Amino acid sequence: MPIRSIVQNYYQALQRKHYVMAYQYFTPHGTILDAQGKVKVVSVAALQDEVLEKGLLLGYAVSTPVLQSRSSASIKVNLQRKHNEKQRTYDVYVQLVLTGTKAWLITSIT
Repeated sequence: MPIRSIVQNYYQALQRKHYVMAYQYFTPHGTILDAQGKVKVVSVAALQDEVLEKGLLLGYAVSTPVLQSRSSASIKVNLQRKHNEKQRTYDVYVQLVLTGTKAWLITSIT
């Protein structure tokens, strides 16, 4: 599956609150940042907490991926969230790696 599709599918799963499905797009030791900017190993619970801490995902725009090597890539995503009746928009950077099964998986979101 193309890199951009992986990232779009991940955010679509998050938006629909399908946290187990969203978790499957990560490598086993994938990481995300919490609301305080601390690195957290991703889990289904961590993805659920992200909604509580950062707000409901209203929308996202996935840019064109940048290949860093044959087996790693990054992609910028613009997120729109609503938390405590306030909307905010910000960018995150998704790092991906090509696994041995020839599937792209997310290693981190910063």
